[in-house]
Amino acid sequence: MTPQSPLAQMQDIMLPEPIHNWPIAYGYWIVLAIIITVLCYLILAWRKKRRLNAAKKQTLTLLNQLNDSAADYPQQVNALLKRLALSYLPREQVANLSGAKWTEFLDARMAPAQQGQLGKLLNMRYQKQGLNTEQTVQLKQLATSYITSKTTFTIPTDIKPKQGAKLC
Repeated sequence: MTPQSPLAQMQDIMLPEPIHNWPIAYGYWIVLAIIITVLCYLILAWRKKRRLNAAKKQTLTLLNQLNDSAADYPQQVNALLKRLALSYLPREQVANLSGAKWTEFLDARMAPAQQGQLGKLLNMRYQKQGLNTEQTVQLKQLATSYITSKTTFTIPTDIKPKQGAKLC
């Protein structure tokens, strides 16, 4: 018998099974879960902010639609500001605010340089002569500043109702 040549004894090269992408490693699953969680949080935060700003946006639109030359313009502005506050805070805390307490509430959200001005102009709604053109423009600017303020709606601590007190 003649020995076979070593080349004749060789067989074809056998390739291993192809490597699949699934299932992926645990680290990728963790990163994917973190990304999905962050995206869900961002979407929910965006929707909440949009919903919270909807009342401000609508109030600003209504303020711009008011007739500046109307005799009851300050009353209309006051009603808009009260309605805006009621959309953010419980009715029991805001509905009974009037006079000095209402102006304190308004001033709490105004810039320090503007504090005291909005309430003074709104209080002129009770006077017979009403507002002149310059005061009307100033009232609209102050109301716009109040509506677009970044500070949150809160009741100042000195005008919060006492614990257990009933509000009508």
